[in-house]
Amino acid sequence: MSRTRLLGIFAWLLVVCGCRYEVEQAGLTGVELSVELSGHAVDQLLISGIAGREPAFDPGTLPAEPRQLGPERESLTVLLSPDLAGETLLVRADGLLGGERVASGAAPVVVERGVLVPLSISLGPAAFCGDGRVAEGIEECDDQDLDGGDGCSALCLIEAGYACDDGQPSRCEPICDATSCPDGCCDGSQCRTRSLSTCGLAGADCTACDTAAADNCSAGGDCACGMRGAACLDGQRCVSGACICDAYSCDGCCDGPTCRRGDEDAFCGSGGVPCEDCSPGICGAAGVCSGCNAETCPDGCCTGATCHSPPALAHCGLLGEACVDCDALRSDNCSPAGACLCGTRAACRPGQRCSAGACICDPASCAGCCDAAGACRGGDEDALCGAGGAPCEDCSPGACEDGGVCSGCNAETCASGCCVGATCHQPSLEHCGAGGEACASCDPDRADACAQGECVCGQEAACGECQHCLGGACRCDPLSCPGCCRGADCLAGTTDESCGRAGAACADCRPSTCEPGGVCSTCSAETCADGCCVGASCHAPPSFEHCGMNGQACVACDRELADACGADGTCRCGQGPACAEGQRCEAALCACDASSCDGCCDARGLCQPGTSNAACGLEGSACADCQQSSSTCHEGECLDCGAQTCPEGCCENNTCQPGDSKQACGTGGEACAKCHGAERCTEHACQIP
Repeated sequence: MSRTRLLGIFAWLLVVCGCRYEVEQAGLTGVELSVELSGHAVDQLLISGIAGREPAFDPGTLPAEPRQLGPERESLTVLLSPDLAGETLLVRADGLLGGERVASGAAPVVVERGVLVPLSISLGPAAFCGDGRVAEGIEECDDQDLDGGDGCSALCLIEAGYACDDGQPSRCEPICDATSCPDGCCDGSQCRTRSLSTCGLAGADCTACDTAAADNCSAGGDCACGMRGAACLDGQRCVSGACICDAYSCDGCCDGPTCRRGDEDAFCGSGGVPCEDCSPGICGAAGVCSGCNAETCPDGCCTGATCHSPPALAHCGLLGEACVDCDALRSDNCSPAGACLCGTRAACRPGQRCSAGACICDPASCAGCCDAAGACRGGDEDALCGAGGAPCEDCSPGACEDGGVCSGCNAETCASGCCVGATCHQPSLEHCGAGGEACASCDPDRADACAQGECVCGQEAACGECQHCLGGACRCDPLSCPGCCRGADCLAGTTDESCGRAGAACADCRPSTCEPGGVCSTCSAETCADGCCVGASCHAPPSFEHCGMNGQACVACDRELADACGADGTCRCGQGPACAEGQRCEAALCACDASSCDGCCDARGLCQPGTSNAACGLEGSACADCQQSSSTCHEGECLDCGAQTCPEGCCENNTCQPGDSKQACGTGGEACAKCHGAERCTEHACQIP
């Protein structure tokens, strides 16, 4: 017999005077069912069964003609196909009165071939699939509809490949596992494409790779540096596909690419400097060799046994302490007191970078979003939502979704573009992305276009750290590489076979050694006192292309920022120091104008981003202080509060308000309204609930 047709040959056996008729036939397969009415007044029983999440037989109603049943129990036999033997059958009984369901119950039973298995069901409150309330023991889920294919079937059973919560109604989501996500990783229930931020394979939990230790997610789903290597070890960082040790990664000293503790006599140092062999001396406190200390180096700092005085950005410190290589992203000078600074203030906080002597938050420094005060925020708060260093968005009354975008901008509403808050942008260098993800701002130094939602240089991926995108190709040069260049690759410049700094070509010092500062031991202050070194070559006197003194590594002066190399071996503009970023050296003077500054020029002639209310402007214009007129900086202009500067809120005293409160209600930059009496601000309009 087929399981899909009515197999239940029901023998209606009433309880009469405490006795019941028995089914005499031997070898029958089925269920001897006893239904406890539990005080419910019913005139019919609707019997159904489910096996393997499918109906086991067509439901049947007994008796055919309604009549009062009970009062305590009714018994019946359901004959089943022997093909069901060994399966678990969920038998359900619904009590009907006048054709309406008034009580329900269910119980499981394992079917046995040739046996009438006894089963008792007690009726309880009526259960209705699709009402949004899960009837325990009868339904596994109830999502308030009778649709299939959404995780909860028309029988209120959880469908294969889904998981449902305990809510009323149920919320069901696809299960992410190796079967449903073979080529990616699982972020909760979502299958994510393998990437640096979502790394994994075969349905494993996604891992966000440490961008300092890895630059890609391998085909095997592991964080990796380069196409073949594993992620870098502690004390290393991944640069141009190779694991290196430097001041950004190592607290001790660097023995080639290996970070050492820096407290051994043969490997002495701190702050990521090359390890020094102190023999026959000893490695003292703070990673300096005996012989360099507060007495012998009071006006500078020590790298091993070498005193660096006065303090400099690459050797910052005082009173014979171990030198620190200041983070060039967060500082631009070392003070006479031996502290890393940005301009005249302390080094920038994490998530900021030092530009023209000021700490700014932008895509180059912040993975989240930048708030109005210039601080980098996580970007996952409703009031501070964003990613990729974009300005933080207030999603109110919406919510900040995964990826730093406001609800309302997503893959459905912005399929071909990317989102900044709730705004959809088509892909560009400034707003790069696709599929409704948060926009990223491509670094113009490392990319020249946005293609298929990814920053690219020419036809290839964006350049690596310490490279420049020039003419559609990635290059290594003095403007991008603090170490030395081998072809297009920027190397640390601290090994004997690859020695150099400031973007000079790497020199092979062997059989001599690479000294601190990126020069070979055969070129030093003794052999090149009046010039500077490129590897083992001494360049004297200093020149614009080879600037430096006392055997230090040569620096190529930037023609935009300087016009000469001074007698002291420093790049200069006229009689002063080289110009700051955002300036240019013109007629021996540092100028800030449209050709050098994308933002605005302040009263000191320094280039500012031009996006803050205190310094507003674009294309090298003079910075305007919008705060004086209580206006807002919008695309480089001080604008009064209106539709442009306050599209999601309302204006009060020339200030943009969220527009969702009773005292300030409105949208589209219109004047805020005050809601009166019982009115509430609902969807930016005063309404009576």
